[in-house]
Amino acid sequence: MKLLVEDSCVFEQAISVIDFFDKLIELWCEKMHTVNRRLTGTVQIEEGNDKFEHILGRAKSEDGEIHLGAGKNIHFSKVILISPVSDDNPSRKIYQLTPKSSRYSEESYLYLEKIDALTCVFLCFTLDENEPPVIALPYQFQCIEVDTNCVKLAILIPDAKNAEEYWWTKDYAFPVLFKWFRTINLDRKMCRTNRLIDIRDYARTYRKMKNSIGRQLAEQWTEQTDPQKFVFEDCGIASYLLELWSIKGNRPSFFADLGCGNGLLVHLLNKSGVKGCGLDVRKRDIWSSLMASADLRESVVDPNAEGFGLPPNVDFLIGNHSDELTPWIPVMAARLNCNFMVIPCCPFGFYAKYNTKDKAEGQKGRMSIYESFLNFVRKIAQELGFDLEEDRLSIPSTKRICFVGTVPPNGLFCNVNEVIERLTKRKDNSADTQFVARPKQITNRNCSNIPREKQFEIAKKIFDVLLQSANPSTDGLVLQEFRLVSMICRNWNPGIELPLAEVNEFLTEEDRNWMKAQNGGLQTFLKNQHQTFQVYGGTVRMRDWRRPVEPKRNPKKKKKEDEAAIAERRKAIPCFMDEWHPDGCPLSAEQCMYGHRKSDSNSC
Repeated sequence: MKLLVEDSCVFEQAISVIDFFDKLIELWCEKMHTVNRRLTGTVQIEEGNDKFEHILGRAKSEDGEIHLGAGKNIHFSKVILISPVSDDNPSRKIYQLTPKSSRYSEESYLYLEKIDALTCVFLCFTLDENEPPVIALPYQFQCIEVDTNCVKLAILIPDAKNAEEYWWTKDYAFPVLFKWFRTINLDRKMCRTNRLIDIRDYARTYRKMKNSIGRQLAEQWTEQTDPQKFVFEDCGIASYLLELWSIKGNRPSFFADLGCGNGLLVHLLNKSGVKGCGLDVRKRDIWSSLMASADLRESVVDPNAEGFGLPPNVDFLIGNHSDELTPWIPVMAARLNCNFMVIPCCPFGFYAKYNTKDKAEGQKGRMSIYESFLNFVRKIAQELGFDLEEDRLSIPSTKRICFVGTVPPNGLFCNVNEVIERLTKRKDNSADTQFVARPKQITNRNCSNIPREKQFEIAKKIFDVLLQSANPSTDGLVLQEFRLVSMICRNWNPGIELPLAEVNEFLTEEDRNWMKAQNGGLQTFLKNQHQTFQVYGGTVRMRDWRRPVEPKRNPKKKKKEDEAAIAERRKAIPCFMDEWHPDGCPLSAEQCMYGHRKSDSNSC
């Protein structure tokens, strides 16, 4: 064997190298799909299973061999590139590789065998004529203890192989492997993706749905959201549900997606032959265009109302990023005696946002709000008596943990109503336990709805504070395109920079109340006054337009207007500096993106 690539890792303290190496092998076999985007996932074929011996026997039927050292030989051919010969090694494993695309073989396998405690051989092969989803070449992981705290990780390849054939392994796989090795936590349990379903069936269902429905929807998408994320994310969730119902044998007669948003998940499930509806407090424009065939209803879901505002035949509840309804979904499912699936996203309690941070078990410090929120939802379902299962979905989202609640064969707890009353009781012992649904019209509450006169009054007050004690700037800091202006406005007063806490002291109680009423604070208000102020690192200063500001744009977002239309509309807005700065605007009327009313000769 010859070296392909290696790197050394220095740890702060001595580690169990064998345990780290075994964990790395496990990560590689279970998480290979996170590195190789051709894969949906891997499935281990248990030794002792008839399929294990069948696969091994098929692979060993080819002729030829390549020597790997330590008395190990690997058979290979032009069709089945490589296959092992070892018969009774307890450290051998086989994983079936599940491809995303139908162009790759579904009969692809990864064979691994530990030669010694710190050396493992990997062999990829196919049992059909199709192209494998991975590079079907033999390679070897090896760990070498340099000293107590230093370990070298290496990948080796057969002497007869050309290193250029391993470009992906060297340039893409190894950097990820080395990062995993450096950050391994032996106490952390590995959470498999889509562990409740057969990922091979899931991959086929997802592929079919994406090609037959998803791609067309993505091309016709009219929302401002990124279709590559939202369309294919819901394709993944719909495919997961179809396979979950199939493997459990409990396909619902009628589902309800609570807080269905754009209705895409409902549309995909309806198109797949599953009856059900989506409910949301606000109808979306896309419902009547792309989702016209789906059963989507503008309706308020009220957990306190009789029947919750749901159709009478509902026997499965879905909460796909359902926000304030999320903790109520297990409660409503318990009262309906039906199953549910919920994907918690934005943390909400029963009556307000969820802001609790639980203490981390066995560790110092606390969990994140999201982790604590997951515990909160998990506890609700468990205390109601559901058989609760947890999974990690294969979707392009950071919030992809889902809970699947199933009514057990002997039913939920007999005192379920008492449990619900206890769970939903307010902490302040208030008698008011009414659920408050979000309003039909979503109001922008980021301080932008403060009356214009009041906005100007507060902005002018802060502007004067920043200006009063400052000395005129004499640095002439101006870029090439503003060279002429720098000569005219060399003494333009940029004001001072103050901490937000200090600026807050100059505001009246009435000023602060206006901001609180808009769910915002001083920083939010100042960021909305973009033309006048620049907020950075907890401080605020006047914006100096001689320094160029790069616009923040989402490249995936469709442009509603061209640049000329935006510039024309902005020119209609009066320039604050031109109006109120004693030195005027530091830019000429032609250079400033806002409208000047004074002549440039008076501005500086």
